[in-house]
Amino acid sequence: MASSSFHEKPSALRFTDVGELPKRMLAPIEGYDTVPLVSLEEAVKPLVDIVPNVERNVYVVKENCQDPEDGLTTDESASIMLYTYESILHENSLYVKLNDTLRSEQRKHLVPWFLYLRLILTALTRLPSKRRSIFRGVKKEVWLDYAEGKVFIWWGFSSCASTIGVLENEHFFGKTVNEDEILLLPARQFEVKSCLNSGHGLHIVQLKELKSKFDLLQPVSIPNLTVQSKISSQGKSPPISGAMGAQFAATQAKSKCDATNQLYWSHGLFVDDDQTVVVADFGNDRIIQWKKDDTTNGQVIAGGKGQENGLNQLNRPTDVLIDKETDTLIICDRQNQRVVRWPRCSGTTQGEILIGNIACYGLAMDEQRYLYVSDTKKHEVRLYQLGGKNYTVVAGGNGQGDGLNQLNFPAYLFVDRQQNVYVSDWNNHRVMKWTIDAKEGIVVAGGQGVGNARTQLYYPNELFVDALSTLYVADSWNHRVMRWTQGAKKGTVMVGENGRGEGANQFDIPIGLSFDRYFNLYVTDYNNNRVKRFSIE
Repeated sequence: MASSSFHEKPSALRFTDVGELPKRMLAPIEGYDTVPLVSLEEAVKPLVDIVPNVERNVYVVKENCQDPEDGLTTDESASIMLYTYESILHENSLYVKLNDTLRSEQRKHLVPWFLYLRLILTALTRLPSKRRSIFRGVKKEVWLDYAEGKVFIWWGFSSCASTIGVLENEHFFGKTVNEDEILLLPARQFEVKSCLNSGHGLHIVQLKELKSKFDLLQPVSIPNLTVQSKISSQGKSPPISGAMGAQFAATQAKSKCDATNQLYWSHGLFVDDDQTVVVADFGNDRIIQWKKDDTTNGQVIAGGKGQENGLNQLNRPTDVLIDKETDTLIICDRQNQRVVRWPRCSGTTQGEILIGNIACYGLAMDEQRYLYVSDTKKHEVRLYQLGGKNYTVVAGGNGQGDGLNQLNFPAYLFVDRQQNVYVSDWNNHRVMKWTIDAKEGIVVAGGQGVGNARTQLYYPNELFVDALSTLYVADSWNHRVMRWTQGAKKGTVMVGENGRGEGANQFDIPIGLSFDRYFNLYVTDYNNNRVKRFSIE
C-alpha cells in the first residue's frame, strides 16, 4: 500500500472506479519490468492515440511537480499526479483508460502502457507502505458481487482513503472531503469477511487483503540513483564491435543537468561539415552545439529560456537540422506542436514559426530544400516547400496501423538523393521506405515483432542511409546501433548490445544518430546524458 499527498482534493470518481470482476482468472501483469526507466514525456509517447491530450497533461502536471517533497524525482512524482488528473470528459482520464486495460483479458493491449507502468510503479514502490484499514465508497450495487467468503482480485489501481469520511463525498451524499489519497497497486487479492446492509441503500463490505501464492504483478526493480558526474573524455576507448568509441560530451548525473557541458535526455542530432555537433537537448528545452575538438563546453544556440511557447523558447525539442543555404536551424519543437527556424548567427534571441499545429517529431531536408516532417498524431510524413503552409503526404496518412500503407507513431526520417523517404515506424518496430508517389511502403528493417534477434528492432529511432542504400538505425530498447544492407533479411550490430549500462561499450537507450563527412558515427545516449563518437573501421 503506497500513500502520497497530491496537494489537491481527490475526486470521488477515482474512488468509485471499481469495475466489474472478471469472469475468470486473468494472466499476471508482466513485461513492463523489462523496459527502461525514462522521462514521463517518453513514457507517454505510445499513449498519444489512447489517452486524449496526454502530452499536454504531462506538461501541466510537471509544472506542478517541481522539487517534490516526497523524495521522488520530478518524473516519478508527476507520473502519480498524471494518474490522478481528471479530464473534463471522465472517460478520457488516463486512470480510466489504464484500469480498463489492466482489467482486460487481452494482455497484449498493455504493451503501450509498459513505459508508464514502469515509471509509476517505481514511484509508488519508493513511497512508504503502511499496514492499515482503508475505505472506498461506491454508489452502485456492487455488493451483489461480493458475497461473504468470496476471494477475488482487483486488477486495476484502487484509490482509497484513510477514513470513512470519503463516503460523505459529493458523489455519495452531497458533501466534500479533503484528505490524502491512498493508492493500492494492481492485482491485489482480497477475501470478503462480512457484509452489512445498513439501510437506505448503504451496504458495508469488509475485505481482507490476502497474499497471493504467486506474484500477479511482476515486482519492479528499483535503480540506483546515486549521482555521479563524468564529463568530457576525449580519449578513445577500446575497440567495440569493429568500432572505436570516444565520449566527447557527457554527464551521467540523474538530476537536472543544464550547464553548458551537460546534456539532459538528448534526442536527435545533426553533424555539420566542419564536425560541429548540434543536439536537441530535450530535457533542457534547448539546442546546444559542440565545436570540433572542444569537448569541455557547448554553446546554447536556441531556447534554454524556460519551458514555454515564446518565440525565444522551446518545449521538449526532439530533432534539429541545419539549412546550409541560409545557415539556419530547423527545429521540431515537440511540446509546442510546431516547427521553428532560428538563425545561427551570434546574438540571435528568438526564432520564427514555420509550421504550427503539428505533432512533429522528426525532420529531414532533401537536396532541393524541401522539408519533411513526421506527424505522430496523424501517423503520416508531410512534405513542405520551405516557408509554405501547404503540404503533401508522402508516407502513411491512412490511419494508425501496421499495414504497408500505414504508420504507427512515425518518429525520425531520412531522405536520400532519389527522394526516397525512410521512416522509423516506432510502434511497429520497423523501418519503412517510401518511394516517390508510392501508395505503400516497403519494410527494410525489423517488422518481425518485439525482440533482440538480428531480424528485429525494438522501438527504432534516428536513422541514416548511405550512398549504397545501407541503413543505420538506433535500435533504442535493444541498446544498440544496427546496420542493414540493401535487401538484407537481418541486420548486424555495429555498436552496443553489451547490456544496458554506462560503460564505454554500452548504451542506455540510444536515440539520435548521425555521421560526419569522414563517416564517424555519433550517437546520443539518452539516459546516460551523453553523445558518443565512433570511428568506423
